[in-house]
Amino acid sequence: MHLQKHFHFHFYFPHEPTHSLKMFAKSLLFVAAVSAATIPTRTIPQSYTGTVPLTGHTHTIAAGIGLRYSPDNVSADIGDVIEWHFKPKAHGVVQSSADKPCVALEGGFSTGLIPVPEGQTQADQVFQLIVEDTNPIWYYCPQLGGGEGKGHCQNGMVGVINAKVGVLNIDRYRDIAIQFKGDAELGTPGKGYLIPNPNPTAGI
Repeated sequence: MHLQKHFHFHFYFPHEPTHSLKMFAKSLLFVAAVSAATIPTRTIPQSYTGTVPLTGHTHTIAAGIGLRYSPDNVSADIGDVIEWHFKPKAHGVVQSSADKPCVALEGGFSTGLIPVPEGQTQADQVFQLIVEDTNPIWYYCPQLGGGEGKGHCQNGMVGVINAKVGVLNIDRYRDIAIQFKGDAELGTPGKGYLIPNPNPTAGI
C-alpha cells in the first residue's frame, strides 16, 4: 500500500503593508528621487546630426577674464564638447587659421559678439563646438574695443584647441595676433551651436 502525503502551503498576504514593507517602499522612492536629481543636464543640442560618437565630456571656457580666454589652451578628445561662456560686456569666438589670427577662417565658426545683460555675470547664451578630429582649432575674440586703441584680438585674446607640440603654440599665435594691423573680422556663422545658458547668473 502506498501512502500519499499531501502538503498544503498557506500564504498570507495582508491587506495593509507591514511597517517593514512601508519603509522599504519609502527607501526605493528616495533612491529614485536622488538618482533623478543627479542626472546631468544635456549639453548637446538635440539638433546634433554629426557622426562622431560623443564622449559626454565638456570643456568649459570663460571668454572675457580680462582680455583672455580661460583656459586659452585646451586638449580635447574627439567627441568632446567645447563650451564657451561669455563674460561682460561683450565677447565672442571666431575661428581663424594658424598663421592669420584676427582673420575669419572660411567655413569656420563665428558667434559674432555676445552681449551680457546688465547685472548678469555671463551671457544668456553659450556656444558649443563638438571636436570632430585632432586638428588644431585656433580662434580669437572679434571685439574691436580694447586697450591702447586695439581690438581684443590684437590685445592677445586668442585661444586654441589641440595645439600640436613643436609646431605652433598659443604664445606664438598670440604674438602674431598682437602684430595684426586693421580690425579683427566678425566672420559668419558656421558650425557649432548657440544655445540657452542654463544658469546665466552663476560664476564660472
